[in-house]
Amino acid sequence: MQIIHQQSLEHLITLEYQSAIAFFYIDIRYQIKNNTLIITEDLFSEKDYYHYLETGAINSIAQMNDAYLYDQNKSHTENLSHAIEKIVNNRRLIYGIPLVSKFGKNLTENEWELIVKKFSVKTTTTFNSSFLDFLREKGLHPKPFDEEKGQWVANCPSGAKHPIMISAYFDEFGCGWCKKKGGKQELKDWIQEINLEK
Repeated sequence: MQIIHQQSLEHLITLEYQSAIAFFYIDIRYQIKNNTLIITEDLFSEKDYYHYLETGAINSIAQMNDAYLYDQNKSHTENLSHAIEKIVNNRRLIYGIPLVSKFGKNLTENEWELIVKKFSVKTTTTFNSSFLDFLREKGLHPKPFDEEKGQWVANCPSGAKHPIMISAYFDEFGCGWCKKKGGKQELKDWIQEINLEK
């Protein structure tokens, strides 16, 4: 992991996510070096993010660095948009699509709307079912992932941070991490088993 001094970075965007229990923020900065777009992300809790805004002091939960090829045949905005699109796409399985808390000077609201538009078909739906209602009733917070394929995600009943996959068309679930799958009855049995172990 490359260590990058914060003062050498240009602010790009701050993304605001809401989990089932809290808000958190990812502040994204970048620099360009040797035809490489180096992205640094600081993950903040809500409290630490507001402290950061007030004081400039970075007390992030985690810092992640990544690098992308800076394509000289594309505009600066296109390069930055491509990086943000990848970041949002990589996290949408678990966290969904974020709001923007703060734009840098090189990425505007219009560019952000173009990025979000690419995911809109896959992340919005009016589809409903008794299976999804059951997931909501159990506090598993189902949300659409790919409307075209009827795929949703929900919190894992085990309490782990990974999601379970839902087939909304067939009322089925699967968790590759916990090696569990089935329909509504199998999910009920699994939840009961988890509750008995507590």
